[in-house]
Amino acid sequence: MKIDKCFIVYNNGAGKNNAGKIAQKIKEQINLKLNIEAQLFESSSKEADDKFAQNLEKIENDLLIVLGGDGTLGSVIRSLITYEKEVPIAVFPAGTANDFAHGVKMPKRIKKFVDLIISSEPNEVDCINVNDEYYAINALGAGNFTNGVTIYSARLKKAFGKFGYYFKCLADSFKMKPANLNFKTDKEEFTASTLMYYATNSKCAGGFHHFAKNADISDGEWDLVVVKKCGFFGCISVFFSILFGSANKNKHIITKKIKTLEVSGGEHSEKFYRCDIDGNGGPEGTVVANVLAKKVKIFTNLENL
Repeated sequence: MKIDKCFIVYNNGAGKNNAGKIAQKIKEQINLKLNIEAQLFESSSKEADDKFAQNLEKIENDLLIVLGGDGTLGSVIRSLITYEKEVPIAVFPAGTANDFAHGVKMPKRIKKFVDLIISSEPNEVDCINVNDEYYAINALGAGNFTNGVTIYSARLKKAFGKFGYYFKCLADSFKMKPANLNFKTDKEEFTASTLMYYATNSKCAGGFHHFAKNADISDGEWDLVVVKKCGFFGCISVFFSILFGSANKNKHIITKKIKTLEVSGGEHSEKFYRCDIDGNGGPEGTVVANVLAKKVKIFTNLENL
């Protein structure tokens, strides 16, 4: 890709709070290999992301590098879509779980990351609009275990990384409560006594690299994974099915391909009342989501995309 101008947006609260240092190192590599001065911006709030997007003027041959996890990437994409700014994005995995970055196999080493950008072109990637206000790039869901992500403290993130998510989820497993949810997709409608549900874009979600085995980031559909009510041993089988990419073969799991999704019934359960969007708190109540096919341009390290 021909690059005339480069912007690096980083979330210094992501992962173990070292995104600012990584951003500086990537800037040095960009300057060395392209002989252009990259500009740094901190993604500290929705307002900061909006201001950055609004101030983007020249788009042709621009590049936007995002340092952070799924939440940072999703927040930046929301601002770009809101202000109708179409600029290619490369995400460097600097967050806690980095599910989307892992799903598209982005290098973790700075030199390889920069070389990939210089030697390739971005791909058109799907995202999803939620309740006409939010945008997700990798995952949308609610239920048991999801609160461990949305209320995870910065202090624990720095100390334990994504393993802190797992500790929180383990504690949650002793107080699981299902909810009768109604799922309406573009193909069908069904009701399930649900422990957890997620719609995912890439194969990775919740720190699991095979959460949705058949997910494809550019097929115009997301993959819905619904975990039904089950006992202790059923939950263990669910865990290993998701861990090893065989969720579609587990009797406690419903998997669907979707273009639209409406989930209702969560209003009667605290765990399902507010959804999780890319690791951040999303809207409350009924969820209405629509897949936006090939909406954003993002660099990937996937073959035959």
